[in-house]
Amino acid sequence: MSINIINDETLTKLRPTVGYKRIDEEILANEFQSFIENHAIHDTLWGSGKIEVYEIYKNLNEDEVFSVITFGKALNGHPGVVHGGITALLIDNTFGWLFFSLKTPMAMTANLNINYRRPILAGTTVTLKAKLTSKEGRK
Repeated sequence: MSINIINDETLTKLRPTVGYKRIDEEILANEFQSFIENHAIHDTLWGSGKIEVYEIYKNLNEDEVFSVITFGKALNGHPGVVHGGITALLIDNTFGWLFFSLKTPMAMTANLNINYRRPILAGTTVTLKAKLTSKEGRK
């Protein structure tokens, strides 16, 4: 898992084009339209000042998804800093998109351990990449 903090002017440049396909729009509009209502990210925390951009791209050559996320200014823990629980929510959900893109059975997170290296400032855009590196049975 890797997270990169970027500014808004490079957002267009960061959206992957070659070797990736955006998967969230079609899936949420068709197969999982009813899934959106009351969903923490796609409903409750979605909109101006909240989660303003959350795009998911599938790497067509690897077991990997790439997301672009813009955090609004109403998701703070400390003033001007996105709450760590919000970032954890998006990390966990991006792993869910990875499993979904690989057509694996539905799973739930049993443990999520995050060592934060630096704060994510409100109003910034980040990229997040999740990649399957090994597959084990249930623990």
